[in-house]
Amino acid sequence: MDSKYLIIGLVGFLIGGGSIYYYITRQNGNLPTNINPTITLTHINETEIKVGSAQKILAIGADLSTGDAGHTQFFSSLRSKGYTVDSLSNDSVIDIPTLSNYGVLIIAGNRNYGISDGPLIADWVKKGGNILLIANNLDETRASWCNPMLDDFGIVVNNDNVQAPFSTAVGYIVKYIYKHAITNGITNIVVPVVQGTHNTGSWTGPVDLTIDSSKATMVAQIGESGYSSAHAIKPPVLAVYEGTGKVVVISGAGDYTPFSNAYLSYAQIDNLQLGINIIGWFQSPG
Repeated sequence: MDSKYLIIGLVGFLIGGGSIYYYITRQNGNLPTNINPTITLTHINETEIKVGSAQKILAIGADLSTGDAGHTQFFSSLRSKGYTVDSLSNDSVIDIPTLSNYGVLIIAGNRNYGISDGPLIADWVKKGGNILLIANNLDETRASWCNPMLDDFGIVVNNDNVQAPFSTAVGYIVKYIYKHAITNGITNIVVPVVQGTHNTGSWTGPVDLTIDSSKATMVAQIGESGYSSAHAIKPPVLAVYEGTGKVVVISGAGDYTPFSNAYLSYAQIDNLQLGINIIGWFQSPG
């Protein structure tokens, strides 16, 4: 960050008497690549952050279409169980008034993360908010916005994909699923495989995760021979953090997530139940 903005931030901190956030406005719906004088900076006091009911869910960045990559089945199932599910477009700014109305935030990798989002959402979790982060469709820029939000929770979303040892497929079953509240009754989890993600013309599997075991817990990993990434031999694809609030990170690939319509229509696949379990876990005391 430019030194003049560091000075502005320091002054804002002293005046505000506490924690601040840089609220950097998107220009013409796009994320700024560099701070410039036309961008508005605002400081927000941490004490203003509130958490709504965990029965109220806000989804952002998720495909809302009825197509294979959409999430209509997942959200309809949640609504049928009494949850309120609202949505925002990819480029919507997540602010304190918005977050204060919800207890659960579902963020998909199509989300264009804003500079202010990470610190704000992280502190919202520390006050009891819950995040389901679906790591799909990530490039280097999106990963660089996403990971600062996860810093305190021991999970890193890597900017690469697990290499899939076949020429065509739509997904594959995760081999290792570990005991946790969110995996109760879960036998088969399928994670997406798509063509051309990061490696044009090749078939690649989901984004892989790096987990700090002192903070977070690995819940599922790929273990078949031939499935690997630059970061792991048996790449983790599902991890959780539990504190005052809770965080679940699960891997996807390209436009697809494990909760896309394409993966929820098969009786032998437990992805829908996994999603319902995750949201149910957010309701339980930490």
